[in-house]
Amino acid sequence: MPSAEAQPRGLKIAFFALALIVGVVVVLLAFNIARHALNHVSTTKVTVTVDNVAVIDANHVVITATLHGQSSQPAAVSCLVGVARPAMPLAFPIHLTENMVPGVDRQITVTRALLKPVASTVRISDVALTCT
Repeated sequence: MPSAEAQPRGLKIAFFALALIVGVVVVLLAFNIARHALNHVSTTKVTVTVDNVAVIDANHVVITATLHGQSSQPAAVSCLVGVARPAMPLAFPIHLTENMVPGVDRQITVTRALLKPVASTVRISDVALTCT
């Protein structure tokens, strides 16, 4: 049977561990809020054209696209790139950040690993690419 001194000591350790966990969560939340406050989302309109889908092997494709920013000032735009067919995702969306310069088109190349080895059947129409 534990002594009377051991029970409060164990309770103190448990309380300290709980306080530490709560402190870490609060710090992570504060950091996330600060990060979002400092990294503003762009409202730049971007025209996206998927130029090509090339097969590397059965599981990988390379997507080439052209981005045209419609802003008169430099902007960092956020892009989502996915590969899907109706009711069948082939590659879940990933997030990219691209720096746009006014009047200059930006060509990007993205290599994607597919969920199924069907790379030879992927077409430009299967690529979902949007930027804001």
